[in-house]
Amino acid sequence: MRARTVRAWPGSPTGCLVGTALAADLWTASVELTGLDPSADNPFHTNLIPPPVCAFPSCAFHFARTLSRMPLLAVRRERPLWYFEVPLLIAGYFLFGLIRAAVDRGDPAATDNALRVQRLERFLHIAIEYPLNQAMLDHPVAIHATGYFYRLSILAVPVVLIWLYLTRPARYGRLRTVLVVTMLLDLPFVWLYPEAPPRFALAGIVDYMATYDILFSAESRIPRPGVNLLAAMPSMHVAWTTWCGYAVWSALRERAPRLSLFAWVFPLLTALVVLVTGHHYVVDIVAGVTLVGVSIGLTTLVRKRTSA
Repeated sequence: MRARTVRAWPGSPTGCLVGTALAADLWTASVELTGLDPSADNPFHTNLIPPPVCAFPSCAFHFARTLSRMPLLAVRRERPLWYFEVPLLIAGYFLFGLIRAAVDRGDPAATDNALRVQRLERFLHIAIEYPLNQAMLDHPVAIHATGYFYRLSILAVPVVLIWLYLTRPARYGRLRTVLVVTMLLDLPFVWLYPEAPPRFALAGIVDYMATYDILFSAESRIPRPGVNLLAAMPSMHVAWTTWCGYAVWSALRERAPRLSLFAWVFPLLTALVVLVTGHHYVVDIVAGVTLVGVSIGLTTLVRKRTSA
């Protein structure tokens, strides 16, 4: 079996990036190679306090730079151990939500930023949220279809992760890392640019998911601890489904290039749904797609440097 090289986990400040996939790969490798107790000196212990959200980008680049200076270890190309992988990813997801809620700057900043986005879209002639939303109101079937799609679409993320883990182990690590980096890079966005969604800040938008209480959507209008309702920029629904499309496309494109193109239908449908339901602006969609693109580039850069 062909070997690849990775750099050992450094004792750097980036240990604070709880649940990151890069660290998961390196920690798992060190456990297998050294035979140490995985519970000892666990850098992912959930009692660690995350750094200020604005430090995440610099930590990511510091991580790549530090890795490039560490000794190399040869590690077999195989899927990570699931009993490390699953708890880390679940813990990372919940930590992501908690940090997102903790950096909520509230109003008036969120509403002011939403009004700026509305003015920008009118200037660019892409302000299509209101007419799309109004077009749905006389069609109960479309209302429920888009509502259920919005609420259930993110379940595709664990489904794709499991599929990759079981059928494409050689690609799983890189694609999972892209997903985690995408979520990490979202946090500075939410802190630096809080934004109220159209259903809160755009006159005339009907939040029909809350009106019909589709899958408990009525609660999505009620502020509560642990939830950030003013984090529309970027659209993580679009980012997550774009990652799903990219993951499936990249896994299938060599064997079934034409079939793999259908993977991009999913994020396109998601983009339409977040607009008609009043959850996001067009600019939020562009930001979500860009976030995934940047994560792909950053992950590729780090992997090239660590394998050089």
